[in-house]
Amino acid sequence: MHLDCIRQGIKVKATPSRCTAWVKPGHSADDVLAKLPPSVRREVKLDWDTKAGLVGLSGTFNDESRSMLRNFPEIASVEEEDAPYPQRIDRTDSDQPYEL
Repeated sequence: MHLDCIRQGIKVKATPSRCTAWVKPGHSADDVLAKLPPSVRREVKLDWDTKAGLVGLSGTFNDESRSMLRNFPEIASVEEEDAPYPQRIDRTDSDQPYEL
């Protein structure tokens, strides 16, 4: 169905999904927040994973915001909570190994 819509030129609006962007150790969540547009920044809550020692930026993000977060060098991974199976998408271009 999605491909049919694309072929017909119908724009399909993506649904925002709840996710957490985990900040790499040694980086500041404030620096990442400052890069986000004000409309996105207002919706973000801080989250902590004390076991891994990570700070997360949690919120409901659209495709564009999720893509933006994944491309920030300070972000270790983006975990989508609304996915059918919770998944954590880790960055592979880090100079340090990232362990959960």
